[in-house]
Amino acid sequence: MAKRRKKTGRTHKPADPAALRPVDLARVREQIECLVGNAAVDMVTKTIEDAKNGRYLGMRFLFEMTGIYPAIQAETAPSGGETLAQTLLERLGLLTPEELQDGSDSQRMAVAASSEHDAVE
Repeated sequence: MAKRRKKTGRTHKPADPAALRPVDLARVREQIECLVGNAAVDMVTKTIEDAKNGRYLGMRFLFEMTGIYPAIQAETAPSGGETLAQTLLERLGLLTPEELQDGSDSQRMAVAASSEHDAVE
């Protein structure tokens, strides 16, 4: 005959009234900022030591958090403010380099529409 397990007598307890109080999230964030700020140097030092031992995920987070990696948008922008769109327009022959320098967006680019290659007639 199989033995039956005794029930542990667990019942659903009502939620703690303190847990149902509204939370001042601004105050919580401020407290967390203080805790993290006070321990930041020690945490970074420990993370660097961990990275030296082959655990790189924490270091990657620190690099991303501080803006070291990936490079900030301003650092990766092409020199002279040339954008990919401008480069493509020039290479496709739709704008000349002089038009790009002038920044004349007032001219509308007219490309002849042809229906000879359309799939639908």
